[in-house]
Amino acid sequence: MSRKGNLFVYGTLRSGLANPFATKLQNSERLLGRARLKGRLYLIADYPGCVPSEHEGEWVHGEVYELKTPDATYQMLDDYEGCGAHDRGPHEFRRVILPVQLDSGRWIDASVYIFTQDVSTKQRIETGDFLIQH
Repeated sequence: MSRKGNLFVYGTLRSGLANPFATKLQNSERLLGRARLKGRLYLIADYPGCVPSEHEGEWVHGEVYELKTPDATYQMLDDYEGCGAHDRGPHEFRRVILPVQLDSGRWIDASVYIFTQDVSTKQRIETGDFLIQH
């Protein structure tokens, strides 16, 4: 699978959420299934932010989509995440490629929007799962 064509989502873009962008992903892209990446999850406002971590046992849970038209989808999502070509910085999020582990145990590379700002005053989501915050 193409690195560029895999997208890991962990927050408001997850399937089943009442968000038009999540619905668009669900209707137009291929959901590969649940996955996780090494990181910490924080509640930023009514949405989470992921920060990569190498500490043992720290995981962010989400899903991976295989994108059929990655360039167009990333342009739409970059705008949604506030890091599009026309958004002024500093940006809250940045799209990077990280290794993610599918539920099958297989590791793949996927794009993910990571949080770029200070998290020292943010509430950590200890479960690592935005859908299970407590």
